[in-house]
Amino acid sequence: MRIVRLIAATLWLTCSPAFAKPAHEDVRGLVMKQADQLLANVHANVYAPDMRVNIALEELTIANQAIQKEDNYTFLSGCRPQSCGEKAAAVLNNATQELAATALLSYNCKDDILAPEEITYLTTRQPGKRPALHCAHDPILMVYIVRRSIEAPALYEERALVDRLQQWGKKFGYQGELIRIVNRY
Repeated sequence: MRIVRLIAATLWLTCSPAFAKPAHEDVRGLVMKQADQLLANVHANVYAPDMRVNIALEELTIANQAIQKEDNYTFLSGCRPQSCGEKAAAVLNNATQELAATALLSYNCKDDILAPEEITYLTTRQPGKRPALHCAHDPILMVYIVRRSIEAPALYEERALVDRLQQWGKKFGYQGELIRIVNRY
C-alpha cells in the first residue's frame, strides 16, 4: 500500500503545473526539431564561417516574454548567450505547427585573405594557430523562408513574414540583409 501511495504522489508531483515543462520550452523544442529537418543543409557565416543554420538556432535562448502569439503565427526571439548582439527569431504557423521562417541577426564572420603583416605575425609568433576571423562591424539580417506552396495566398504570406522579420531586425539595427527561400513543396 505504501508503494502505491508513493507512486501516486510521485505522479501527482511530476504532472502538476509546478513541475510541467514551461510552454516556451515546448515551442522551442518544436522549432528545433523542424529546424534540424529543414535547415540542416543550409549554411551561413554567422559567428563562425559556413555554419549550419540549425546549429546557430540551437543557441537561441527564449524567455516567456519573447513569445508573441498573433492570429496566424507565433513569433519567438532570443539572443546568443554571452553575445546578445547576435540574435535569432523563428516563426511557427499556429494552424499547422510548422516552422514558417527563421531569421538571424549576425556579424557575418568569415575567414579572409590575410595581409602580409598578419601572415608574418601568425607564422612567426603563433605557428599552428588558426587566423582570427574577420567580422563585419554592423550586423546583417539573414531571413530563411520555408516555402511549402507556390499558390498566391502562400506567396503573400511569405511577403508578410519577411516584412515582419525585417521589422524585428530594425529594432536592433542592421546594415544589410540576405533573404533565402528553402523550398519544401
